[in-house]
Amino acid sequence: MTKASLQASSVETIYYPEDFRFYLKNEFDIRLKRRPHYSLRAFARDLEVSPSTLSDFLNSKVGLSKVRVHQLSKKLNYSPAQRDHWWDLVEAKFARDVESRKLAKVRAQARALESK
Repeated sequence: MTKASLQASSVETIYYPEDFRFYLKNEFDIRLKRRPHYSLRAFARDLEVSPSTLSDFLNSKVGLSKVRVHQLSKKLNYSPAQRDHWWDLVEAKFARDVESRKLAKVRAQARALESK
């Protein structure tokens, strides 16, 4: 292998989803495959979030604060890039300020296109 091919193969490709719920749904699915009787209530307990908040988030009824996204990202071992993308997705959906929503949406879409 050449030096260039070693460098190219060592670069990690990160998938940037377009749905803000992906990060938690994917983690829940992984845990559910390992333990078929794993419940959403148990997942909420493990994340230290109330079951109703988790359910409402997964059903697109409520967003999460930036602090909560950072806490969950750390708990789930997401990279800073994944954390920032997740926050942009949440902000694009739930931010109160229209301008903040637009900017977050542009950042998230740029990352998602880049990862494809």
